[in-house]
Amino acid sequence: MSEKRTLWGLRVFALALAVMAWALISFGQRERFSETQVEPLVQFSNIPSNLIQLSTGQQVSVRLRGPVSRMASINPAQINAVVDLRDFRKGTNVVELASENIVRPAGIDVVAVEPGTLSIDLDERVTELRPVDPLIVGEPAAGAVVKTTSVIPRQVAVTGPESLVSIIEKLSTRPVPLDGHAIDFEEETVVPSPDPLVQVLRQVVTVRVVLEVPGAESSDEAGQDS
Repeated sequence: MSEKRTLWGLRVFALALAVMAWALISFGQRERFSETQVEPLVQFSNIPSNLIQLSTGQQVSVRLRGPVSRMASINPAQINAVVDLRDFRKGTNVVELASENIVRPAGIDVVAVEPGTLSIDLDERVTELRPVDPLIVGEPAAGAVVKTTSVIPRQVAVTGPESLVSIIEKLSTRPVPLDGHAIDFEEETVVPSPDPLVQVLRQVVTVRVVLEVPGAESSDEAGQDS
């Protein structure tokens, strides 16, 4: 009886040693995990065609966790925060950010996203005509003076958020220098946008400048009379 007990005891002891050895080996082979923090820009997709986003360049802080081997080779460019604006409306929209909004390599978990919400302002996209004034700089040659200026076409179309387009009364060209000119001339130039969110649909225009030299007309008339 004692021999059987001894035998069973040895078997249990051997099994316990085997389990402990397996646990130690598994623990040693189990890969360690680490965490890191990245700050990707938020990317917005599926913006309705009749709307335009007012708030840009938003950034979030994302804490990631994964196996050490994967985390060591992770590239911040692989991490993106994406918000789908498909069903959003004009005005201020509040969206909650979660792990589903974070694009990252397989096997990497999202621990936290800060801030947890974003406010996204959308406005109606409009297209309207605005007059263009020439911006004339410098001094003409030979004592000439500017008689008249004009822009062709007189108006150009601009498109952008309604709240910004509505406050634009007129546009100006880039500077057109008078230096070296003593007679009438035309010059092509650009109409720059007054705001990064407003686009000028036709940027190139022609500026026509009519010059006159004081006393030249009277001299011509005197010559005709003689």
